[in-house]
Amino acid sequence: MRIFDLTTHIKSISRSGRRSAVAAAYRACTAITCEREGRRHDYSRKRTLEADAIVLPAGAPDWAADRSKLWNAAELRERNGKRGRRAGQFKANAVTARQFLISFPAELSANGRWAVALTLARHLADTHGLAVDVTAHKPHHFGDERNHYCHMLTTTRRLTADGLGKKAREWDDLKSGAALVRSFRALVAHTLNAALADEGLADRLHVEHRSHKAQGLPERPTRHEGSVRTAIRRRLQARLQIDPHANAPQ
Repeated sequence: MRIFDLTTHIKSISRSGRRSAVAAAYRACTAITCEREGRRHDYSRKRTLEADAIVLPAGAPDWAADRSKLWNAAELRERNGKRGRRAGQFKANAVTARQFLISFPAELSANGRWAVALTLARHLADTHGLAVDVTAHKPHHFGDERNHYCHMLTTTRRLTADGLGKKAREWDDLKSGAALVRSFRALVAHTLNAALADEGLADRLHVEHRSHKAQGLPERPTRHEGSVRTAIRRRLQARLQIDPHANAPQ
């Protein structure tokens, strides 16, 4: 039986890092104009998207199902208070979204992967009251053909019939946040293993969410190379494919 070591990354989208929630366009392979920046984010030429959906909590307003309206609302909501020199201005260090990245075993079918993604998105929407923009991606042309994954971009505020309300602070607290991450990883593994069982793959593959240390294993786990390193590697691979002698000595 093959053991699939689950990879999950959860990080904040913050203005302090010069990032915008409207850049959800990147994950959805589409184009959205950020009203706060006055800038258009256009990633419509990307070809890795398999499926996408906006998953909302019960009672959410209809406009939130529109990707552009949702993420512009998330950006425009984060302002300073009514007092002080910068009253009413956009908060410079605001966290406007939270990103979840989850790896999928290649053995699972496209329908199985998407069902798992929607189940996890529904959990975040129902349990925490968040809007979830979920996208499933196929491997990049120049990457590992087994690299199936999904992105889930969530609001940091709970979405009600009145719009974006209070912050979901449970993810920010050091103690409760760490516990939520652990329980979410366990949920992901459980959901993936159930999907594998439904497809008759339970005896061939098992998804493991526990760390190597927690399992009592001596070997060190591999490290996810991250988006920047991945982009650099892919650009190099693309260049070498176009000109295989580009780095050849003269």
